[in-house]
Amino acid sequence: MSFDLAIWVGEQPSDDNEALATFRRLMAQAERDFDAGVTRATDPTLRKCVREITGRYSDGILGMLPGSIWTSPPITPQGSIVYMNLRWGLSPAVIEFIARTAAKHELVCFDPQASRVVDAAELASLRESHAASESAFARVVRFLKGE
Repeated sequence: MSFDLAIWVGEQPSDDNEALATFRRLMAQAERDFDAGVTRATDPTLRKCVREITGRYSDGILGMLPGSIWTSPPITPQGSIVYMNLRWGLSPAVIEFIARTAAKHELVCFDPQASRVVDAAELASLRESHAASESAFARVVRFLKGE
């Protein structure tokens, strides 16, 4: 399990429903491309944003080491979207850095757990979603341990 974020190139959605529809469409296209062995050129702005994020929080082989923020490195954009799986127990500051970096590059940042656009100016909803995901994960772990 992980806490996930998606970042994509495009106009800011008018609401969360539009964002969810866009997210589903882009992810479905990325999955079709992957299944067909198609590699789309990555949007340069998205590539720059991902480089900035992974420059601060290394991915690749280092992404598998203890202390890494990633559950499935390397972080690879596909066309105009990147889907990132983050480890449990992260500081909210890590997630906020990712959201602010996306906003700085004028990209859409989306929280699929809450089906909500992340507004980098108001990160309270992202903190709430992250806390709820962490709490749910902790309950699963306690259940599996028989506690």
